Amino acid sequence: MPLTEAQQLILELFAENRSEASHLAGAAGIHMAASSPRRSADLDLFHDRERAVAEAFEMDRRALDENSFELRVELSQPGFIR
Repeated sequence: MPLTEAQQLILELFAENRSEASHLAGAAGIHMAASSPRRSADLDLFHDRERAVAEAFEMDRRALDENSFELRVELSQPGFIR
């Protein structure tokens, strides 16, 4: 199954915050095609540097806030935010 409408919208919001070192991974990255039999419950975004994780998160958080999304951080440590 393809990405949900919400996932598509979120990725569009995040697109301008991405760089060559930022990657969509996990099930969402693998099963984006409309013909995929699987749907992912989350979006796994990876970066090649710890600092890049924090910088991208702040830009993404702002984009979500500006578009009336609610964000709940469950875990935050250097290089990893869930």
